[in-house]
Amino acid sequence: MRVRSILYRATILLGLAAGSTPAAALTGGDLLDRMSSEQRFGYLGGAVEMAAFLSATQGDTERGNCIMGWFYDKDGTTELANALSRFRDKEALPVVQALIERACGE
Repeated sequence: MRVRSILYRATILLGLAAGSTPAAALTGGDLLDRMSSEQRFGYLGGAVEMAAFLSATQGDTERGNCIMGWFYDKDGTTELANALSRFRDKEALPVVQALIERACGE
């Protein structure tokens, strides 16, 4: 639940992406079909970094470091691409949330 709150706050800061679709409503298919790889990496990286930042500022720096390490140093980007492809019709941020929780706990 905490990650969901963090990710939705992150979308407020990220603003709108991919035309007029609110960032929180973008599906995996939207990210894969309507964004370039650079735009997709920026969108997902922003959401992941915001989740890590908010975890750290809420006193859980270990989890914040885990989130950053998972995305940038481990297989986070590959896991996200595979999951978004698999769940093309689902909103992207809950997919991100589930992968973060699997990698770093709630």
